[in-house]
Amino acid sequence: SVGLKPILFMIPGVILEFFALLSLLKALSYQIIVPSIIVSIPLSSLIVFAISRFDKNILEDHPLKTYVIRFSSILVMTLALIKIIKK
Repeated sequence: SVGLKPILFMIPGVILEFFALLSLLKALSYQIIVPSIIVSIPLSSLIVFAISRFDKNILEDHPLKTYVIRFSSILVMTLALIKIIKK
């Protein structure tokens, strides 16, 4: 059985997550700019990769093979999105 204390600690996190999701949905209801999506996904992945290579205490530490799979999937999704836009 779960005590009351763990549940009380979860409530603020759930409330913050709810408001974060609401703000995200509100922002996306205005306009989604496809070029910004194309630029932001690879850029953020490159930053995370670089940081995880230099300081293994900050972020997750995966083998290089994991990052090859991630970057390959980003490349495929980006190329597919560009192809869809050009139709």
